[in-house]
Amino acid sequence: MKKVLLVLSILSYCLTGHAQKITKEQAQSICAQQMAAFTKAVSPAYKNGISFDQFQSTLCGKWLPTKEGGNQLRVAYNFLTQGVTNDFIIRTYKGTEVAACMKVLLDLHNKGLESDGSELFGGKTGVDNNTYAKNADCRWYEVWCHLQEFANWVVANWPVIVQILMYLFP
Repeated sequence: MKKVLLVLSILSYCLTGHAQKITKEQAQSICAQQMAAFTKAVSPAYKNGISFDQFQSTLCGKWLPTKEGGNQLRVAYNFLTQGVTNDFIIRTYKGTEVAACMKVLLDLHNKGLESDGSELFGGKTGVDNNTYAKNADCRWYEVWCHLQEFANWVVANWPVIVQILMYLFP
């Protein structure tokens, strides 16, 4: 029921014509904030000195993420190996990988499929059965669960996501 209300809210917002224009910098900032939150969400799986393959395996098990999900994991891994702060991520990250993941989720939505984000990382079966997923209130791959404020922003600004994609994928 919640997803139906989300879709209805998005549709009513789009149909009322209240879309706002955003700049490329704002689009990048939104994506950078999501990358900072994602990096924090996957950080428990990172141990100093592990390889990217070990990091990915810890999170995804034997399942392989999509190209977009793998790229987002790699960026988070690189931030974790560098030991950077959320502020650094928000100041420097350009948004490409997060926008690519948004595009995948938008494409699924346009096909009538609602996603929790697991499709980006190999599917629910692969990621749901690992230690890091089971030990958290929100599973690390549940993009909207970890980013509830961002999800609320999406409901209120769905047309802006389309603009983000237009800026970052011309």
